[in-house]
Amino acid sequence: MLKVWEKLRVAVTDEQRERRSDPGRPYLCNLYALHEFVSSTDLVKEIDEECRSAGIGCIECKKELAQNITTLLEPLQERRKELIKKPDYIYQVLRDGGKQARAVIQKTVIEMREKMGLVMF
Repeated sequence: MLKVWEKLRVAVTDEQRERRSDPGRPYLCNLYALHEFVSSTDLVKEIDEECRSAGIGCIECKKELAQNITTLLEPLQERRKELIKKPDYIYQVLRDGGKQARAVIQKTVIEMREKMGLVMF
C-alpha cells in the first residue's frame, strides 16, 4: 500500500477546495474518477456526498482510494510472484504466443496482398 499511497499523496484534487471545510466538487476530482473504477458503488456514493458537504477531506479520500487500489492489485502481485519462479513456463507461453501471432499475421498479409492485387511469386 505504501507505493500506492506515495503516488496518491501528491495527486491533484479539486483545486478550488483549499481547506478541509470547503465543500468539494467530486465530478471535477481525478481521485473521484478512480474511485468510480475501483471502489464499491456504495462507497462512491458516500464519498460523493461526504465530499460535497465537506464531511471528508481529500486526505481521507486518498487513503480510502489507496486501500482499494491495493486490494485490487494484491491478487495480481501474488500471481506475478508465482510466475517469476517459473521462467521456463513464461518462455514457453511467449514461444506459443509468437507461433500463434505469426500464423495470424501470415494469413492477414496474404489477404491484404490479394485485396491490393499484389501477386506473390
